[in-house]
Order: sequence, then C-alpha cells, then structure tokens
Amino acid sequence: MKHTPRPWASDFNGKGTWTVFGPSKPVCYVSRIAAEIKSQHDAALIAAAPDLLEACKQALDVLDNMTSDDFKHGKDKPQREILQAAIAKAEGGE
Repeated sequence: MKHTPRPWASDFNGKGTWTVFGPSKPVCYVSRIAAEIKSQHDAALIAAAPDLLEACKQALDVLDNMTSDDFKHGKDKPQREILQAAIAKAEGGE
C-alpha cells in the first residue's frame, strides 16, 4: 500500500478549511477556494478515496469469478452494497 490506510474522514475547522484525516494524522487540507460548499464536497470525495479503491478492487475480484447463475441468484448483491456505500461516502453521506 502506497497511501495512508483507511478509514479517512473529513471535518470542518470553522475557518474555511476542511481537514481530511487518516487513522492517525491529517492526509490533506481542502481550503475554501471557491465556495465553501464545494470544499465540503471535495473533502468528502477525497476522504472516500480509499473506500472507493477497496470497493473497486473487491468488485473486480468478485465479478471475475461470477457466473450468469450467480447473477440470477443475486450473489452480486453484497458487492453492490459495498460499492453503493463507497459512492454514498464520496457524495458526502456516511
């Protein structure tokens, strides 16, 4: 792994800067360049990056080994839920 391990989260400092935290230290700062709301969404997307990466890797691994019958029986559902959660986090949800 070449990046700070997950989980990452973002927090507003009240002075126009969002901090993206890793498990033990800040990963980056997102300052208010345009509108504060864009900074918030940018920080959420950055904080979700490790989860998105992991979800994509897992999805590829699972999908590479699935058959058409697996899809018919909904065996792709757990992986879809992981992907949906990572996307929700990237869009500012939890």
